[in-house]
Amino acid sequence: MSEKIYPMNDHYKEGAARLLKLIEARDLVVKTLKIAPPEMIGTGQKMIADANRKIEEQEAALAQEYETYQVFCREKEKLETFMDGLEVGKEGAYIYIKRHLPDKLEIVEAVLFFGWNSEEIEAFYDRVAILEAAGPESIIADSDNS
Repeated sequence: MSEKIYPMNDHYKEGAARLLKLIEARDLVVKTLKIAPPEMIGTGQKMIADANRKIEEQEAALAQEYETYQVFCREKEKLETFMDGLEVGKEGAYIYIKRHLPDKLEIVEAVLFFGWNSEEIEAFYDRVAILEAAGPESIIADSDNS
């Protein structure tokens, strides 16, 4: 079974576009080198070698960014699926983490809210506030009393 492929973000797409332009520029030098005078061939070959090195560096950087982003998205999806599967949902899990694991809250927010717009985040916090106002009994049992 193959893993799900997540669409890449704009930063990655911009990097890929820049890489394509670099390849096109290198290919143009290769083509024009065929008609260049002999005294310019050495300079052209150096330009091609330099462009090849930069292309390889950019390809490696994009490959790393791609893999990192795919792993991040898979882990985000796992976290969301896990939180959704809890009887209390994402909001209740968030409140529990906020109360019992406050040092982990920043990373949970970063992962959970990644890709959300400001309205979605605000609506989430509104739902959290409603649950918190209802009291801890309505959210999740306090682990200290278990």
